[in-house]
Amino acid sequence: MHRELVRTGWRVAKKTVLKLMRELGLACPIRRRRRYVSYQGEVGKVADNILDRQFTATAPNQKWVTDVTEFRINDRKVYFSPVMDLFDRQIISYALSNSPNLELTNSSLQDALATLEEGQAPLVHSDQGFQYQHRSWRGLLTKAGARQSMSRKANSLLTG
Repeated sequence: MHRELVRTGWRVAKKTVLKLMRELGLACPIRRRRRYVSYQGEVGKVADNILDRQFTATAPNQKWVTDVTEFRINDRKVYFSPVMDLFDRQIISYALSNSPNLELTNSSLQDALATLEEGQAPLVHSDQGFQYQHRSWRGLLTKAGARQSMSRKANSLLTG
């Protein structure tokens, strides 16, 4: 209601509109924000939790972590996929997208893998999101000689 009134040129506060609607017995369905969850069941291979809550590294490019985060910017959703090195907590690479798709996660991983020197093969830890179970993600890791690790289902990276 408020949005429509503003669109037609009225200047009115949201709370005023809600108060009037309540007095008139009008109700609007409330849309609750849903948190982004990438887990869609087992759609590929689930890796063992090799990291096992050991969130420190003694050298660069030993242990990396990644996840997809959803941000709301005005009325749009934007998805952010960083790859972080646990040695110094620096973001090695990242990707942004309007959709939490394979291209988002694979491009951030490809960019991170491109920074590796000869002989470096990090452990890459994630949640069990569909992107990380997909064969394209596993293929990128295998080609680079990196190992994959995943948290238990329904746990974030920091709870292991």
